[in-house]
Amino acid sequence: MPEQPSSCVLTDELLNEHFAWELSETALRVDRSVSWPVTIADARDGRLVLDEDEDTVRPVTMGVFWQGGHAELTPAVSRHDGQVHRTVARLSGGHPAPGARAYMDSHVYGTDPMDAHGIPFEKVAIDGKLGVSPAWLVKPDGVPSTWVIAVHGRGATRREALRVLPTLTSAGTTTLVIGYRNDPDCPESPDAYTHLGDTEWEDVARAVRYAHACGAASVVLYGWSMGAMLALTALRRMPPREAALISGIVADCPVLDWDATFTAQALRYGVPEDFVERILRHIEWRGSLSLAELSQTDLATTLTVPMLLFVDTADRTVPPRPALELARARPGLITLMTSAAGHGRGWNQEPAVYEAAVRSFLFSVA
Repeated sequence: MPEQPSSCVLTDELLNEHFAWELSETALRVDRSVSWPVTIADARDGRLVLDEDEDTVRPVTMGVFWQGGHAELTPAVSRHDGQVHRTVARLSGGHPAPGARAYMDSHVYGTDPMDAHGIPFEKVAIDGKLGVSPAWLVKPDGVPSTWVIAVHGRGATRREALRVLPTLTSAGTTTLVIGYRNDPDCPESPDAYTHLGDTEWEDVARAVRYAHACGAASVVLYGWSMGAMLALTALRRMPPREAALISGIVADCPVLDWDATFTAQALRYGVPEDFVERILRHIEWRGSLSLAELSQTDLATTLTVPMLLFVDTADRTVPPRPALELARARPGLITLMTSAAGHGRGWNQEPAVYEAAVRSFLFSVA
């Protein structure tokens, strides 16, 4: 058989490079476009009738959003003729018309602390290296010396913290819910890329300094997914005097190993295993970062503060194994809570159990 012409070899290589570039793009840029995969077939008598999919049938607390309104749904689920009946706990905004397109949202609540729970809050601004980022500041009665800084995950917003805000408030802590670079209302990084924690941790550190300047004697960092990665990276990289303010970490489905996370996601979507390494190196090259340096897999020996760790065994976004191994390695320092409802949905599955764990942890580290 004659050898393949060099031009064809070059073409194949260029195609591979283009493919790796496109896939690395999904890691470095957050897609905030909204899709509406669910149809609301009917809305009456305190219920919604929805298409059947893995989110609508899951018997956990959820939110459903359509243009002009949203509903908070109870865990009650019934199925009839390929449709799902969900009970509405609260309806906000316009009533959905039959046939309205919608999407399910595990963050449940909309807008802000007052809209979601009637909790008063202040809109504050935190100065950062790239500019000013807005945050929500919730102050309970008195002058608590312990602050919680809540950090949302990749592609999410400050709304992610609304599920636990009543618990944090009832525990008597001051809560600062922050955004970070490349959020829609925050400064954009110079290259418009997310750097997977390699630069975003600085925004968490700025929030810690803000809290300290406002009287915080200790700070608990509370992060979801990549937000937990930012919290842990800040703990590692902050100057020791500032890091000493951190008295605890709450990590909900944390990213501890980007290599493992991206590899699992790529294989899930059918990317050939021998191609994944090329994608990972593209991510590093384009983002000017090292995934190995961001890895938290050595926490078993380096963690110095108590951690409340939520791990979901059905998580298809962040592999649960690294977090489970970490918990087994440091049982005296890490309190492990598990669920099986999907990424970041421990609260949605059992709100009372989740909230009790958070409250107990905060009392132990305050």
